Amino acid sequence: VKDGEIWGRGTQDDKGPMMAALYALKAIKNYVKKPSKRIRLIFGTNEETGWECMKYYVKHEEIPDLSVTPDADFPVIFAEKGIVNYGISAPAISGDKGLVIENLTAGEAANMVASSAKVVLKGTDDEILEKISSFSPKNDTKLKINKSDRRVEISITGVSAHGSTPYKGQSAMAALVDLLSELPLEDSEMKRLLSTIQNKIGYEFYGESLGISGRDSMSGELTLNIGTLRLQAGVLKLVINIRYPVFFNEAMIRSQIEEAFNGFRVETYHHQKPLYVSPDSELVKMCREVYKEVTGHDEEPIAIGGGTYARAVPNAVAFGALLPGNVEFAHQPNERISIEDVLLVARIYAQLFLRFLET
Repeated sequence: VKDGEIWGRGTQDDKGPMMAALYALKAIKNYVKKPSKRIRLIFGTNEETGWECMKYYVKHEEIPDLSVTPDADFPVIFAEKGIVNYGISAPAISGDKGLVIENLTAGEAANMVASSAKVVLKGTDDEILEKISSFSPKNDTKLKINKSDRRVEISITGVSAHGSTPYKGQSAMAALVDLLSELPLEDSEMKRLLSTIQNKIGYEFYGESLGISGRDSMSGELTLNIGTLRLQAGVLKLVINIRYPVFFNEAMIRSQIEEAFNGFRVETYHHQKPLYVSPDSELVKMCREVYKEVTGHDEEPIAIGGGTYARAVPNAVAFGALLPGNVEFAHQPNERISIEDVLLVARIYAQLFLRFLET
């Protein structure tokens, strides 16, 4: 805790908001001596990597009548885009002649903009080194080059961001693929895949060259993040993360991906269908009213590209905890939340819990 703020991973997304909800519930318990209904806090622990926790809960426990999750923004979320990860791979068989990729790794997760990328090349000469040294990426990333014998290690540093807002980051992977596409790599399926990534994705955020760009009036534009790229066990594998509008068709998106990457293996690794709860529903209206009662602000419900546990159970929406105008630090270094905001969020949730008990 420093200068009125709580620092640490999860302080804003979502451990801090959940603790605010816990203290709100404690206050309600002290205030309402004999509640007519139960309010349960459900802590999921697998939200970033598969939701196995919520799948287990839904299978074995009671399903709530109404639910909110503090995993997004105020005033309330009425729509969440569909989320799908595609894996695209090619065999990485290489010989000993020419310029060969010995090792390649880029990105930390599909749902994050790659903040780092590294490749080791064998078979470099002065002309190739000159090409590498003179390379200028088309985004704000930085290169570091280490040379030894006829090998070179290239490290690229970018800026991470959440996969739902790739335009807020600077992809080290996009810069690496751009660089490799300019080098005389040994002819192979791996080279062809890298070339296709450059031609069909490059530095784009909206899937224009893939033919999947578009928007709807409810949830906005489709976004695309090139999340990870790995050379492992003789295979080069790309994983991309797409957030598509509520009224789009995932099957059509996959068809376009398969056409663009014709000849390569395309797999669907993860798919969450969109969430849409009518802005006129009782739950959305209740959340808006509570937010207005506590803050004095009447804001319109919003749609997001992120995915929350609201999809895990019926009649659920994301409600907070990021306040309008505040900087989002989720998935970033130096994540933090002000104590003032935590207290305000707790007041909002306490008011909502009272409304739950009255419903």
